[in-house]
Amino acid sequence: MRQEAIRVLIVEDDLVLARMYTGWLIHLGFAIDRATDIAQALGKLKDADILILDWFLPNGNAGLLLQEWNKRGSHPVCVVSGNIPDQAAVEILYSAGAWHVFQKPFSMDILENVLTVYGKHVQAVREAKKAHLLERLVWVLMALVVALGGGKLIPLILKLLF
Repeated sequence: MRQEAIRVLIVEDDLVLARMYTGWLIHLGFAIDRATDIAQALGKLKDADILILDWFLPNGNAGLLLQEWNKRGSHPVCVVSGNIPDQAAVEILYSAGAWHVFQKPFSMDILENVLTVYGKHVQAVREAKKAHLLERLVWVLMALVVALGGGKLIPLILKLLF
């Protein structure tokens, strides 16, 4: 069974950087979507597994976008910025939900390593969701078997399944 590609949303107003990230990440096997501002990105968040977010965008900083992203639960987000004044600013980004913060320019190898780990996290979450769904289906089937009078079949079903 083929694994679904990890979907990365790149929110970057610098088109040269956005294209560079896109080419590199496609080469690594990620599926890419891009946005150049907060409004455009808000409409694309729901389809992404990982967010690469430029902190300073033309229509403000990306705090609102990060807040919306975090409503979905614990999903990887990498904040990049060319203007991080000090360590206190970095701490603010982490407290806002960033998993990693990079000061531009940075090595694409570092980004590759981080996104590889993020991708493993996303795959693990996907597998856990599938396992949870399968477990729920088994319990529904067992309840159905009992309801239909086949309660004696449950030990056999459990043995076959597990």
